[in-house]
Amino acid sequence: MEDDKYIEWRNLIGAFMIRFAEVEFEIARALIDFSTQNYGEFKNLEFSKRVNKLRNFISNMELSISERSELHKIMDDLIELADIRNTIAHNPIRISLESIFLDTAWDEIRSLRNQESVVTLDVLSNKLSKLMVTEERLHELIGNATFEL
Repeated sequence: MEDDKYIEWRNLIGAFMIRFAEVEFEIARALIDFSTQNYGEFKNLEFSKRVNKLRNFISNMELSISERSELHKIMDDLIELADIRNTIAHNPIRISLESIFLDTAWDEIRSLRNQESVVTLDVLSNKLSKLMVTEERLHELIGNATFEL
């Protein structure tokens, strides 16, 4: 892999993983703030299960109906983005075998478990943009929400 390409992969992967860690913090913080559970009760759950637990408490948040609906959509988006995070975290970057036969090698991250899960630089860049917007809105909604009495 050329140095420029390596740096581009490194920067995008790093930015994605750091932003996803912020999402995980937001979800944990919201569970602590809006549920009756303590951190020890959900800390070992996989991400999608923590997100789904939080869904159960959205009705306890003082948010408008449209904000609650938006928060449910954000939860769906986060579970989708978690698939990208898992593909990145658990699989190496490699040269696509298909690309060798096309005389144009391209790099990708392909899941060993799910061959349909392929992350290219373009995919990663687009998903990072989506993650950034989603995390910022999640932060805003959770930050503005209070308990409904």
